[in-house]
Amino acid sequence: SFGALTCAMSESDHTDITKGADTFLDMGCGYEEHPTRTIGFSLTVLTLMLLGIELGKAREHLSDVQYEAYIADAQKLAGDVEKTTKDAMAWLDRSRWQMLRSDALIYTGMNALQGIAMEATTKVWELPKIASFSYDLDECMHGPNYGMNSRHCLIVLDNGKVDSDRALALARYMKQEFHNGLVIGPEVIDESDLKLELHCGAFAPLVYAAAIQVQAYRMAQDCGRDLQAPHDNHVMNSYFVSHTDYK
Repeated sequence: SFGALTCAMSESDHTDITKGADTFLDMGCGYEEHPTRTIGFSLTVLTLMLLGIELGKAREHLSDVQYEAYIADAQKLAGDVEKTTKDAMAWLDRSRWQMLRSDALIYTGMNALQGIAMEATTKVWELPKIASFSYDLDECMHGPNYGMNSRHCLIVLDNGKVDSDRALALARYMKQEFHNGLVIGPEVIDESDLKLELHCGAFAPLVYAAAIQVQAYRMAQDCGRDLQAPHDNHVMNSYFVSHTDYK
């Protein structure tokens, strides 16, 4: 820590990281009873965003009006997530077999949505155990696009703003040439896509996160996995331990 005050952000004040820090910031997610973590990811991002807003106000980088606008957007997040989880289940009723029959799922997005694409690959590989990859939109259109075919399902996380025309063009290419492209966002191409209704401003990436978390859960169920069953990691743990549970 080079002599600086350290703050640990975690689900519990009993975790290893909190024991080595000077102070503790509770994310408020509590103990996740399911082995596959999703709440922790979303609340980590949300807590860091709210921390940034508070620091911005304290250091006078944000006006009172800007601060209140951000807080108002944050308060709309729960409603957006609740609706999206329901819409995502209906979307998967229509389109999940397209994903399940693919050799790999490829996620792409711009800016903050690139981070959500990375989380998508983690959850899809972890839960339904389908090979998955993520790319920034620019990167995806300058190399990986040449290798894509009908065995690859491309899922475009489109923000409806910056470079949306290029994002939708890439999705349209995969839809029309290989019949294996999908869009998640406020602007969609056809009924196989997931249209989002977003009211939470800068917090919108967490709505996309909810959509892909539902996707991973539903696809895992379709593959026959019991997500409430404890993981048997005894072989892996003989090499390394990646998670320690704290209640």
